[in-house]
Amino acid sequence: MMYVQCEMKRGYAVDVTWIEEKFAKVGNVVKRKNDQDNWEDGWVVTATYHKISEQHVKKLRDLHKNHRKGTDI
Repeated sequence: MMYVQCEMKRGYAVDVTWIEEKFAKVGNVVKRKNDQDNWEDGWVVTATYHKISEQHVKKLRDLHKNHRKGTDI
């Protein structure tokens, strides 16, 4: 499965995240999980960028988690 890096907006909030290629179309409204692991509806895909494999996204996620463990207070 391939993932696409997307800019998404919900109200005044803007975020860039990786989502499945089938949902990564400008104008699509999608649900996504927040930091508390709850689903939030109403995120609009406003731009799409790079495409990478699922394995690569998982490696990036793990690197991010390990970095946060070592640097967050």
